[in-house]
Amino acid sequence: MATTLQEKPTLAPQFYGLVDLGQPRQLLDYLIDHPDTRIDSTALQAALQFPQHKDVALAAYSIGETAAALGLKRPWTEGQLGYLMNAETANLLARARSGNA
Repeated sequence: MATTLQEKPTLAPQFYGLVDLGQPRQLLDYLIDHPDTRIDSTALQAALQFPQHKDVALAAYSIGETAAALGLKRPWTEGQLGYLMNAETANLLARARSGNA
């Protein structure tokens, strides 16, 4: 069964490092930089300047696959109203991104 980064914070640096550069990393960084903010895929596409709407879904899928490979859940919640990364998860990943995990 998958677990969260809050339950396994030592995996944050490995997870962040394994996320593909390019659109997946851009999406992850955006969510890290906007904690506790729900944003839909159309707004994400515009904010990240992704050429196509499907690029958001493909980037999210890639990040989800990386998380699953480590036995982790996706580091955000998502639904009809959009994506949301809670502040605790964003903080863990921000520290991993800066190398201070």
